[in-house]
Amino acid sequence: MLIYLVQHGKAKTKEEDPNRPLTDQGKKEIETVTSLLKKLNINVESIMHSEKLRAKETAKILAQSINSSKGIQEIPGLLPNDNIIPIATFINQKSNNLMFVGHLPFMDKLASLLIAENENNNVVAFQQGSVVCIEKNEDLKKYNIKWMVTADITDKLF
Repeated sequence: MLIYLVQHGKAKTKEEDPNRPLTDQGKKEIETVTSLLKKLNINVESIMHSEKLRAKETAKILAQSINSSKGIQEIPGLLPNDNIIPIATFINQKSNNLMFVGHLPFMDKLASLLIAENENNNVVAFQQGSVVCIEKNEDLKKYNIKWMVTADITDKLF
């Protein structure tokens, strides 16, 4: 089972737009990351995102190159300061590949809980537009980082 954790792309400031959509640069960076992900032929049950516009826009761009049997879904519990336990419990009950698009510090805490069993360990250095692939070892009931892609890496590749 693979879990993909995505921090949304670069968004406008509240002063520029209170809804905080992605900037043109943020869209471009997500599109660049997505072009690499397309080559990996990623399949997930669902691409789940928070209710915030920047996460929704990021999920829509990702969905252009990610095979998702249930498509894009907005779900509660992925806001920056939400409790990570309900999503971690949900993940632990699933066996299909899943993708979550959200925010810091939520994504950082979720990755830390899954991998190090402590949400405060900061095991991943998320960046806007980054994707972290976490693999669950079913035999050991443990999670490990399989790979990570960031916008600045993909810019250098493409």
